[in-house]
Amino acid sequence: MTFRLGGLPEQLDAYGDNYRPVNVTLPWGESDSREEQTVNLLLTDPASRPYTANKFNNTVWVPAFERAGFQYHRDNTDGMRALRHLFASSTLQQGVSLKEQAAFRGHADEAFTLSTYVHLMPNSFDRARLAVDAIFKPNSQPTMTAS
Repeated sequence: MTFRLGGLPEQLDAYGDNYRPVNVTLPWGESDSREEQTVNLLLTDPASRPYTANKFNNTVWVPAFERAGFQYHRDNTDGMRALRHLFASSTLQQGVSLKEQAAFRGHADEAFTLSTYVHLMPNSFDRARLAVDAIFKPNSQPTMTAS
């Protein structure tokens, strides 16, 4: 499935040209630690603070749905979680490794990424079989022996 983004990449580039990332110390660290973590965030609220899920939904996401003429449903199918899963499924389908997936999402452990997104990899067995077939090319015609 291919998604048409209608100028979104160009708009994101323009945003990045006009607004620099902001150093923000988050009150949590990696998934296996409780330490604070300082990161560069490109999208922050007007006071240069990270968006909470509710604040982002109310001030950015829901208004974007309304401008696009879509009805927003307050569940996991229309929010940022769904967008993360769309990105994950698209990049997994294109062969991006779990190590790269973990880095994109800020996960300290690839096992956490795998357990979170494994359900998005239904055709991974097909890819594995194709990879093995490429190494050990099967006979084009099976050999039949008389019994």
